[in-house]
Amino acid sequence: MDNVTTVIVTIVTVLFSAGAWKFYEKRIQLKSDQMKDKKDDQNMYRDDLRSRVRNLETLLAESYHEKEKKREQALTIKGGGGGGGRKKRRLRKKQTARVNTLKTLIAESAQEKDTMREQILSLTEEVGVLRTKVAFLEKENERLRNI
Repeated sequence: MDNVTTVIVTIVTVLFSAGAWKFYEKRIQLKSDQMKDKKDDQNMYRDDLRSRVRNLETLLAESYHEKEKKREQALTIKGGGGGGGRKKRRLRKKQTARVNTLKTLIAESAQEKDTMREQILSLTEEVGVLRTKVAFLEKENERLRNI
């Protein structure tokens, strides 16, 4: 009777040890995947910021060149004599309107970026939850197959 009990205890221990090992192995793999996803999200956010900075730098350079052209035109008009004041005011008004448009575009892009970041974080959270559920279901499916 002692031999049978010893054999049964040994079999139960081996079965549970292998199952526990698979569980811990899967858990470590899931944590590793989550860390990788988090790092990918951070890299995506960083790359997005870099591209936006490049775009803003391009807009700034274009604005600077346009300002210089307008300044040269204003100097030409000023040197030309009468009526230059009106043209200069019109040019200044147009330039102010363009600057305001650029400010509006920058503000809108910042809001869009924030909205997209929130959506990405939400989707990342959902993906993590779904991965956990899939891992559990796969483990449960494997357990049911082995019964």
